[in-house]
Amino acid sequence: MSSKNEHIILRIKDLFANNNSLTQKDLASYLQKAPSTISQWLKHGREIPAECVAPICEFFGCSINWLLTGTDIEYTSKLDPQQQKLLELYIQADERGKRNIMRQAEAEVSELLTSSNQIKKFHTG
Repeated sequence: MSSKNEHIILRIKDLFANNNSLTQKDLASYLQKAPSTISQWLKHGREIPAECVAPICEFFGCSINWLLTGTDIEYTSKLDPQQQKLLELYIQADERGKRNIMRQAEAEVSELLTSSNQIKKFHTG
């Protein structure tokens, strides 16, 4: 591999290696590209279009500076495995799925807050 973006490709491969639940197919879907396009980038060193850099960073949760230069500190998640899984599911969902996930999460939190307030009223009442 001797392309201009050789180091970027190596960092993307590292991101996949460190995020076993994410696949090239997931990235292709997120970027609305064919899976063969991602394969061309990663296996054959094809140039990654500039407009794909920021979405790739969003997908993996890393900074653009780190992806491009390797000099920034790689993003390390402070999320527990369940939170990370929920975030990954949200990222992979289409717009309808994202709305449904948000609606369900908001309903759950609202219910928890209502229950918590009722308990506080009972103890202080």
